[in-house]
Amino acid sequence: MSFKKVNELDDTSVEGKKSILVYGFNEEELIKVKKFTGEMKIEEIIYVDKNMVQNTLGDLALGNGKVSNVFNNPVIIEKVVVFSNLSDKNIYDYVNGFKKEIGIRPIFASITVHSIKWKFYDLIQELIKEKEEMKKISPK
Repeated sequence: MSFKKVNELDDTSVEGKKSILVYGFNEEELIKVKKFTGEMKIEEIIYVDKNMVQNTLGDLALGNGKVSNVFNNPVIIEKVVVFSNLSDKNIYDYVNGFKKEIGIRPIFASITVHSIKWKFYDLIQELIKEKEEMKKISPK
C-alpha cells in the first residue's frame, strides 16, 4: 500500500470474492468481527485455526484449506486478519474502522502475488518479526 491520499487510492480489486482470513480471535471477538465485516460489505470470513496454519494463503482464500491433525502444528499467539481481493481503499477503510469499532489491533496483511504461495504460518512469523523490529525503532 502506498502513502497516497485516501481519495486517490485505487478502488479496484482483483477478481474473486472479497474476503478476509481471521485467526486468533475468541468467540466474543469473532461476533464483533463478523458484524463489522458485514457492514464493510466484505462477502466472506474464512476462519483459520491452529490445525490449518500449514496451508498456503491461496488454498485458504479459495476455501481449499485442509485441517491437519498433526499434534505439533505451531501455535501463533497473535490475532491476524489477512485480506483477499480487496482494493487499497477497502483495506484502508477496514483497518481504520476496525481499530475504532472493535478496539483490537491485530496483525493486518494482504494476499499478494508473492505471498499467495506462502504457508499461513510462515507469513505470520515474518510479520511478527517485522512487528518486533518496528517496536525497537518506534518511540515509546
